[in-house]
Amino acid sequence: MAGNSKSGRRRQPEAIRALKGSKTRSYHKNEPSYNNSIPEAPAFIASDNIAISKWNILSERLCASRVLTEADGEMLALLCMAWADLERLREQYAAMNYQPLIIDEVNTDGESRQRIKPNPLIQLIREASFRVSRFLGEFGLTPMTRAKINSSGQPEIEDPFSRFLTDDSLYSPDNANKH
Repeated sequence: MAGNSKSGRRRQPEAIRALKGSKTRSYHKNEPSYNNSIPEAPAFIASDNIAISKWNILSERLCASRVLTEADGEMLALLCMAWADLERLREQYAAMNYQPLIIDEVNTDGESRQRIKPNPLIQLIREASFRVSRFLGEFGLTPMTRAKINSSGQPEIEDPFSRFLTDDSLYSPDNANKH
């Protein structure tokens, strides 16, 4: 059998479905509901100047777009820490004058040799950038994921068949005799 328990699309939370105007199906009914509010910043975020500044900026943005709830504090904390790590790595790389290669001295058998190798900060920056972009996508803060969210809270397109099924004035015995 192909696939595993993580195969297929991941389910979207109710807040994202509502903002996108998506249909709510029967299996969406058991989803927990949380208040739309800014959660308290965890202690490890509050003690980090870069992370807490990101927390303050992003929490306001996400709360205004009605995506952030009181249960999302840990995920937002991970985003802020990943972003702070990325900024620190970029500062270290800048301190090295953006050198893509470094010279490594190797001592073998009393002989000193130099070896040129790629700067390991470049790979660390690449990995940190990926983590930040992944977390931003979780909150709908990238261009692709933002395009999926309708912040007005209203469906973008009204389904005419759904309106037909729910509107009694469109079909009534009086209207049927006229045709």
